[in-house]
Formats: sequence, structure tokens, C-alpha cells
Amino acid sequence: MYLYDLILHFNLFDEEFYVRSNPDLRDSDILPLVHYVKYGIHEPARNPNRKYNNQAYTHQFRREIAPDEPSFLHYIRNNLGHDYSDRGLLEKFDRAALSLATQRLEKFPFYSDSDYKTLNRDIETSTLLPHQHAILYGIPEGRTIFSKMRIAEILGMKMDETPTYQPGARPARNQPAPGSVGVFYHTDGNCFIKDIAEDLVAYLQSVGLNATLETEKTPLHAKPDLCLFCAPHEFFFLDGAKHWERDDILGSSIMVNTEQPQTPWFSRGLIYLLMSAGVIDFLYQNVEFFEGIGIPSFHFDPIPDSAPTRVPEQDRSNALFRVLPDDAKRETAGTTQRPIAERSIDISFFGNASAKREKFFTRNAAALAERTCFLYYRKQHDPIRMEGTSEILARMPFYVAENSKICLNIHRNDDPYFEWHRIIKQGAARGAVVVTEDCLPTPLYRSGVHFLTETPRHMPHLINWLLDTPDGRARAQQIQDACLHLFSDRKLQKSKINDIARFIGTIWQRTSIDA
Repeated sequence: MYLYDLILHFNLFDEEFYVRSNPDLRDSDILPLVHYVKYGIHEPARNPNRKYNNQAYTHQFRREIAPDEPSFLHYIRNNLGHDYSDRGLLEKFDRAALSLATQRLEKFPFYSDSDYKTLNRDIETSTLLPHQHAILYGIPEGRTIFSKMRIAEILGMKMDETPTYQPGARPARNQPAPGSVGVFYHTDGNCFIKDIAEDLVAYLQSVGLNATLETEKTPLHAKPDLCLFCAPHEFFFLDGAKHWERDDILGSSIMVNTEQPQTPWFSRGLIYLLMSAGVIDFLYQNVEFFEGIGIPSFHFDPIPDSAPTRVPEQDRSNALFRVLPDDAKRETAGTTQRPIAERSIDISFFGNASAKREKFFTRNAAALAERTCFLYYRKQHDPIRMEGTSEILARMPFYVAENSKICLNIHRNDDPYFEWHRIIKQGAARGAVVVTEDCLPTPLYRSGVHFLTETPRHMPHLINWLLDTPDGRARAQQIQDACLHLFSDRKLQKSKINDIARFIGTIWQRTSIDA
């Protein structure tokens, strides 16, 4: 009777699950819970709920469970609240880490058990809860985890918000700090991820931290005190990084998310985000969502360096450079301070192919043909690497923008992600006026002040106004002036540096205590 009441008190018995996973009991006259307390608790293959797997638990605690003690009773006395289901396709990770990831996913705003079941009808017969299945099987199998409709609804409600940046206090002088910080990127990944890693290193070094740029080739024995992994969806999936894929490392590290929530790459990297000690994200809205499930998070939108792009001699013989207007080829052409009217390229764009972009450029081909344009529309989907024929693409978008009046930003799909790297670092910080579709609001940058927004259908009209009319040209110059003024604000730069220093200190303090 004691055990019966104990199980009821802690709500540890799922009657529907118990009967469904034990077909031999469907015609039994014994109440399911009575059967479990009297018989099932002593039978290795019978489980009282989806979160407890008797065989897995018994194996893990076989040295601690007394010979005559039911494993489930040992669980209640010692490990209540933890999941002890199987580890699915993630045998390399500890159950505690997987349990934490599962609990966090269940609460994540973009996730819904009902959505996951609808998107994956074949899991109806699974004995796992949907969010358990999503972690243990769904993500490793590349299944669809989130409903795009749910993501659109949640982010859509954020479109009308007007967040503002509030400078924070300086970090306390006695704030704990790691002796070393490693910012990791994968050498076979996209070159712009290395850009982000370098920005992070520069920021961390500016507050006196011993920060270094690391790669998948860094040996484990040289592990820094605190690790930041840029683009986990890339880092842990490309060759050579498996030795870093350990739950003790992931649980004490920060993940730098660069992906949009609706993409398969975000889902692929989700397990690492959910297991981490903290998340740095370029999407301001994601910070709220990660914080809401107990993951300390930080919105990273650094003040970009607006120094002119250096063009090495080998770039000048590349076809991408040779097609530039003559004025843009001059040694003094690339400068972020160059007034809009003096720039020789009217419109530039760099990006991968998508159905939406295809439609935009097809519809506006005639209008664009009348302008001096540099449109790099890439139909490959493998990473832009920092070597070989692709190496120049690490520099050309910046150099071209320094010679452009307008930089276009057409979203890859219908999600209004604020693409910081393209809009700010690659566009506005190069002195170009960015014309983009509507984006999710961000605390620091404002539409109409630092960039201009318009629907793709009406973008040609806005471009014509900016390039062909006195009022439009004056407005373009105002946008450039506002951006360059913001980027040269030393007080703001210091405040942004202090922000990340406080975040790093907080994570380090937490992980040190946990260790």
C-alpha cells in the first residue's frame, strides 16, 4: 500500500502507456496500477511511464541497487525527477545530459508535442513521449522537429515590438573569469563563420580575456578553460570534430547559434544548444526563448569594424574582380567613408539561390539590367570555404559593398530573420545603403534610420527613388551618415564589450560551481 500511495503521490504512473505497452493486460481484471505494484515492478521489461526505462536504470545503477530492492523504488528514493529512458541514437551522451535536453525541448516555444506527432505520423506507436523521441531519434534521423507555421506565428507576434538597447553596467572587478577562452570554428565550414569567430575573439580580447581562435584540429589536451563553438550545426557534423562531441564538454560550453529557427540546420544543431551552458545568438528574439527554458543567452550584435577591405594582389586577377567597373578597381576605391554619390556600383547582392530570390531577380531582370550591378547569385549549397577558388568570397562581398550605393537583402524564404552579417557587417558597415525586406526588430538598428525596408514587389520603386531623385539621394546619404556615426561611437562600443564580458563571467561562474 505504501508503494501504491507513493507512486500516486508523485504522479509516476501512466495508465494508458502501461496498458498500451503491455498488450497482455488489456483483458485483465486487475487495475493497471495494482498490477504494476504487485507484479510489474519486479519484471524488467515493464515500465510505469515513458520517462523511466527499467532495464536502462537497472543497468546504470546495478552496483547500488540492493538485491531485493525494486529498481523503481531505488529511482524514487534517489533519482526522482530525472529521465531514465533509453538513449536512442545518442549512446555517446550521458542520460543526465539527454534528460536535460529533453526537458528543455518540451518547454521550448517553437516546439509542440502535437506538431511533432503530426509531422511524424509513424511515431504514434512509440513508447516514448514525442519530445523524448525528437531528441533521441528525431534530430539524429534528420526529422522535421518544428512546425514552420508555429515559428511564423510566434515570430510574427514580435514584428511590431520596438526593443531598445540599454547600456549595462561595467562588469564587477572581482567577477570570475576563465584563464583561457577558445572560440571554435570548423575549417571546412562557411568562411563567414570564421568571420564571426574572429569578431568574438576580438571582443573578448578587448576586455582582457585570454581568447584564442581554435578549430576542430585543436587537440583535447589543449582544451581552453571555456569553449565557444560557432555554428554547432556545422562544427559537430563536419569531419574531424568528434573528439569535442562529449557531454561534459558541451555542458560547460557556450554554443554560438547562427541559424534561423525554421531551417533544418537549426534543428540539426539543436541538441548541442539544449545541452549547453549558454547560447550566443544573432537573433534577438531567440534570447527570450532560450532564457525561458533555463539556458542563459546573449544577443550578439557587435559594432562592426568599418576599416577598408584589403585586396591582395591575387584577387585582382580573379574574374570576380576583373568585372568590376574601372573606378572600383583603383587602389583607393575601397573605403567605407566614400560618399554614396561617388560609388560606381549602383546595386550589389551576394547570396545563395532560393525560390524566393529566383522569383525576385527574374521579375526585376529588366530593371536591374539598366543599372550598374554586381549580383553574385550562387546556386551551390556547399560551404563557401576559405581556400581554393572560393577564398576570394571571404573578401569580395565587403569590397564590392564599399563601392556600392545600395546593397540588397532578399530573404532566403518568407521568414523575416535579421541577417546581421549581410545587413550590418557586409552592407551598412561598408558605407552602402541596405535595402531589405521587413526584418524582425533589433535593439540597436532601426528601419528608416540605419537601413530601408520595402516589399520585394516595390523594391525597384524605392531603388529608383534613391538613385534618381535629389530627395532619394539625400536620404541615402543620411542613412550612410547615421550608420557611420553609430559605428564610430566609442561609448557604445565599450558598452557592447562590457555586455559580453558580463555574460562570459556569468557562464564561467555557473560552470565553475557545477564542476
